[in-house]
Amino acid sequence: MMTTTLDRYRISSRRRDRKAAEANFRFDLHGLRTAAVFAVVGHSLWGQPVGGFVGIDIFLVLSGYLVTAALLRGGKHSKTMAVGHFLWGRVLRILPAATVVLLLTYAASLLVFSPGRTDQIGIDALLAAVFTANFHFAA
Repeated sequence: MMTTTLDRYRISSRRRDRKAAEANFRFDLHGLRTAAVFAVVGHSLWGQPVGGFVGIDIFLVLSGYLVTAALLRGGKHSKTMAVGHFLWGRVLRILPAATVVLLLTYAASLLVFSPGRTDQIGIDALLAAVFTANFHFAA
């Protein structure tokens, strides 16, 4: 029996949907979050869509829902919400990328700015690395 491209697509689509259901991955909510991000970026760059800043609220509400759902799912199996385990997973996912961004920002500042400004950016990067930059900026 010969399989067509359409048959292969249907099989892979079913497999993808089954894996998403097993992982409780919500394509619809992630799609809405993506649309919210595009609304914010479009509003920031071109002023369209009007009211695009509302996308921030939409993004944060959906993110809160997804995080809460993930915590409750984790607690379903162990009878306790493993907040520490959840947060440690987030640290392992976000910290490497944040470190790369801070290092590349500082390296770019060495090439672009004067030594005095580069020193200030280095201090800002160090404070950002230990999550205290907002206190410094507010002072």
